[in-house]
Amino acid sequence: KKKKNNNNIKKVKEYLKHLQKTIALEGFRRFTGQYVKLLNEWDFHSSKDESLWLLINFGSSVVQWDLDGFFLASEVKELIDIYTRSFQSCDPTSKGLLLCLDGLFTILKWRGYAKDDSDGNGNGDGCKHYKITELISELKKLKQNVLDTQELIQQDEKTNVDNATLPWLEVIRLILAKIDTIVVTLQQIHDRTLDYSA
Repeated sequence: KKKKNNNNIKKVKEYLKHLQKTIALEGFRRFTGQYVKLLNEWDFHSSKDESLWLLINFGSSVVQWDLDGFFLASEVKELIDIYTRSFQSCDPTSKGLLLCLDGLFTILKWRGYAKDDSDGNGNGDGCKHYKITELISELKKLKQNVLDTQELIQQDEKTNVDNATLPWLEVIRLILAKIDTIVVTLQQIHDRTLDYSA
């Protein structure tokens, strides 16, 4: 099954490379611009997790597979801004928040995040540690919000015996772990100690 999955991933990656080469640059830029616009207009609070997963996973795959030039640095920066804004609109117990954190984490693990923006106008292939200090600050605020929500749920759990809060507590645990991982990664990027091969 793993071999079949790897073959499917390879096929998708080759298809995206083919798409990138065969569509005229203007049309391709319109395609990537529409992707960013769609994510920007997404209602993170009330959306279905499956649709959000598909949308975020597409962008994450492009970055993870290092498809050079697929997104402009300005588009990647906009994705970072979108994910950061989603922290305020996603419920602190939602899988949607976890998906947004996963999307952000994938971008940060991409070598281009730390690379200099070669033309200075956001059209190069690097993001030059875009908003690294603000991201750390926002993630710390988000963590506190999630911890506060966790405390409320645990208090509620003591008065209710139906265990309906257990799935939420598991999602919160995953969210808190992802926030901690992202903050450590940002610090490593800042200190230039991140191992990109890991």
